[in-house]
Amino acid sequence: MMIPGASNVTRTIRLFLVLESISFLAAGMVHFGVFGGDQYTQAATAESVIGLVLLAGFTLSWVLRAWIRAIGIATQGFALTGTFIGVYVSVIGVGVSTVPDIIFHGGILLALLWGLVVAVRAGRPDEPARLAVLAVVHTLVRGTGLLQILLGLAFWTGTLLVTVPFHMFTGLLFVLLLEIYAALAAWAGAPRGLVALTVVWGVCVALLGMTQTQILPGEWHWLVRVGHLLVGLIALGLAERLAHTARLQRPDARPATTARTSIGLAS
Repeated sequence: MMIPGASNVTRTIRLFLVLESISFLAAGMVHFGVFGGDQYTQAATAESVIGLVLLAGFTLSWVLRAWIRAIGIATQGFALTGTFIGVYVSVIGVGVSTVPDIIFHGGILLALLWGLVVAVRAGRPDEPARLAVLAVVHTLVRGTGLLQILLGLAFWTGTLLVTVPFHMFTGLLFVLLLEIYAALAAWAGAPRGLVALTVVWGVCVALLGMTQTQILPGEWHWLVRVGHLLVGLIALGLAERLAHTARLQRPDARPATTARTSIGLAS
């Protein structure tokens, strides 16, 4: 059975994929020096790869039409991750940090987030837009949180220490996403107490992350590391709890609740 408006959603997802692909490929050509100016080979290569992945997703959307939602989420999620890394290397002064690049990164981040919302919502056309946005941010919270845990465990073994600055950057990104997620969850009807606890806990995660090297230096510092890990895991748990309460606000959850109430009254 065809979902009403499904063809419009499909066209919208494809439009996002092709426009995003063109944007990244054009940025890659600029940084390769095709149009003159300085060359930034590493940035050009990364942008070209992201553009080709999005173009591949656009092409596959015509072949695997039943999977267009998954294709839209996967390819744009990949592009979003790559863009976050590009922003990071620009912030630390390793990558390109010109005004046009800053504008490009800001614009493409908004486009990718919007495209992800459209793709996520395609599976639930009657779902309020705020819940689709919530689902996208929830996925980003999960992804950045998992990355933090994996990098932290690697540091415990003495490996990947060169990525400590990146770990700090993604840690702040995780906290920022968690705070945004809490605000969106409040908008979606999550309990205020849970929202407030998540906001405060996010601040605690950031403060501990920035000061942990100064706490209990020496042989007992492992206690701080364990505490840091537990604080991060609790933050992820709070995010999952917010997601659970937000799901109760979905349209498809309300009829079931109403039905149970009706049965209770009838009995």
